[in-house]
Amino acid sequence: MYQSALDYKAALFQGSRRGRNYLLNLQQSVIVCGEEYCDQVVAEVAKKSGLDLEMFNHDRTSKFTVESFKRDQQMAAEMKVETHPTAVLYDWDQFDFGISFTDCQSFELLKDLCTGKLNAELLSTKSAKLDAKGHHSSIHIL
Repeated sequence: MYQSALDYKAALFQGSRRGRNYLLNLQQSVIVCGEEYCDQVVAEVAKKSGLDLEMFNHDRTSKFTVESFKRDQQMAAEMKVETHPTAVLYDWDQFDFGISFTDCQSFELLKDLCTGKLNAELLSTKSAKLDAKGHHSSIHIL
């Protein structure tokens, strides 16, 4: 699992679109097709995703990639991200804090957060339980 996270990070160094394609292609190969995660599968997926294989192979074992992954893990810990899925939104134009929410299953809630419809409620409390069409999401000010 750890190496797959480093490989994804290495793929992202070649652009977010290629990194995303790499992840989707890897999930297809390993989860859907049942292939075992190994260097051969990784190389095939990287090639299919349009990655520069020489650069990818260097990056997937580099100290920089490991340190970058550790920073991501540290940031997630600082934001108290403990469950999946969790999203964190920041709006530096209006506020100097972020909003973290878990298990959000409502597009309307996301839309309300992004358009500022919940600003008054968020400013009045440090932690809120909001109900959006029967779904409950935990929202916390960071």
